[in-house]
Amino acid sequence: MTHFCSRVLQRGFFILIALFILASCGGGQAVKSDPSTAFKENPLDRKYNVVLLQKVEIAPQIAADYPTAVADYENSLLSDLRAKNRFREVDKQTSQEQYDQNTLLVKSKVLSLRVVSGSARFWFGAAAGTSDMNVEIKLVDAETGNVLREKVLSTANNPFGAVFTGGSSDTSLPADMGRIIAAYILAVSPER
Repeated sequence: MTHFCSRVLQRGFFILIALFILASCGGGQAVKSDPSTAFKENPLDRKYNVVLLQKVEIAPQIAADYPTAVADYENSLLSDLRAKNRFREVDKQTSQEQYDQNTLLVKSKVLSLRVVSGSARFWFGAAAGTSDMNVEIKLVDAETGNVLREKVLSTANNPFGAVFTGGSSDTSLPADMGRIIAAYILAVSPER
């Protein structure tokens, strides 16, 4: 009888391990393939040569809790837009200078952000919950001030996958959101 019980426990243990590994396979970065294909919207009426990212709005408490989130988001968004070579200039807005007729302003507001800490992910695993981020963006024609697009974009990770990746999908969330928004801007910007 003892031999039978140990065999059942052994098999049960292996089944639990297999289920854990299978459940963990959904993790990784929030952006895996070309996300520009995920947005099915009509393109803007005209092509813009310059894209300027305005100062990101973020609640003081969120900024205090996640001091590098805005920089990670901005760097990722700007580098992804620059990498596509679709625009003559991609940069942060530095002042209220005069804009030419082909400048697109990107206004971002972080509505919510939750990033599970590495220690919480280590000690509690998937039970620590999901990391998520919601950002409202407005695409504005700099010459007229007209809002061309207004959208709330969200991303969240798989908590089981975050355990499997050692929490890297938690910490990369702001950068992933920058890539998602860059993909959205590219999806609605006409190439010619």
